[in-house]
Amino acid sequence: MKKLFVVVAMLCVSFASYAQVEGNDTVKTDTVTTATEQPATATNENELPQVIKDSIAKSYPDATISAFTKDDQDGQVVYSVKICTKDNAVFTEKYNDKGEVVK
Repeated sequence: MKKLFVVVAMLCVSFASYAQVEGNDTVKTDTVTTATEQPATATNENELPQVIKDSIAKSYPDATISAFTKDDQDGQVVYSVKICTKDNAVFTEKYNDKGEVVK
């Protein structure tokens, strides 16, 4: 029984070592942004248009905005808003500057 336990433990260690080596290779790959893309910029809550705040309040009563970013997608301003509902569900929705949800 002890031999079986030792063999299983050695197999677990060897698989864990292999997984770490494989995991290190994937860390080297990054998403590359092209010259036309601009990275999202963090903004303060005063920069979020009131129409978006109103849309969120209407769709998700008692929800709070925990964070958001503003970026440019195909020439349009898009706000990615992280919403926390009263049930502690956290998700992100994207809005245009008119307060409409975009995909």
